[in-house]
Amino acid sequence: MKTACRLIAVGALALLAPSMPLQAEVSAETDAFGNYLRTVIFTTASVKSNLRIWAINRVKLNYHPLNPAGDLTGDLFPLVAENAAQQRWPWVVWSRFNGHDYDLVWSRWMGTAWSPVSTIEPGPGPDDAVDPAIAFDAGGRTHMVWLSRGTGAAQVNLSIFLSTHWMMPFRVSDTTDDAFAPSITVLPDGTIQVTYDTARGTVTKLIKFAKPRTITDDITPFNTLSITATYAPSLVP
Repeated sequence: MKTACRLIAVGALALLAPSMPLQAEVSAETDAFGNYLRTVIFTTASVKSNLRIWAINRVKLNYHPLNPAGDLTGDLFPLVAENAAQQRWPWVVWSRFNGHDYDLVWSRWMGTAWSPVSTIEPGPGPDDAVDPAIAFDAGGRTHMVWLSRGTGAAQVNLSIFLSTHWMMPFRVSDTTDDAFAPSITVLPDGTIQVTYDTARGTVTKLIKFAKPRTITDDITPFNTLSITATYAPSLVP
């Protein structure tokens, strides 16, 4: 049975009068015993100012802010997904501006605090890493796709979280496709289903790993994968 991935956007986006202060917050909320309840995303902006997403809005014992300096670095809106196999603890992924382009960064709730914010892609790159999507398998392992967008065709990349870090990204989309709107599902048998849109229509790819059954930091299974693809009729005349 597929493990559900629930995206959360708790709070509201509102336009306030120019005289009202900017407020924003991305926080994990816990109960009086420290148990995780939900991830709260609350954003507001004045009419004349830029949207604020990350800066701390409130100081409360049961609110644990993530990335409070994110507005200063130009971080984009986060994707939040709860892992049902791990007490619904959330994983958060977002795009961070490095001065030249956007890199994907991530953090996850560890029970009492957020893990340090880390980069997913190794080393600098010329493209923007945007539009992430996350899915968990039945055992709780995290799978992610995102879009790399630069001067050429935008491509869909896939990575899997190993024991302590993300696996080297693997290109899923065809080199001839300019892809957008990627999504990911892990089927009950472990097959990874990646869907994305192109000018010629929707593409769905099924990715299976022949071996190994156990993925660790020292093992990358991409050399044992098989891929099948289906292409929906083009919606473009």
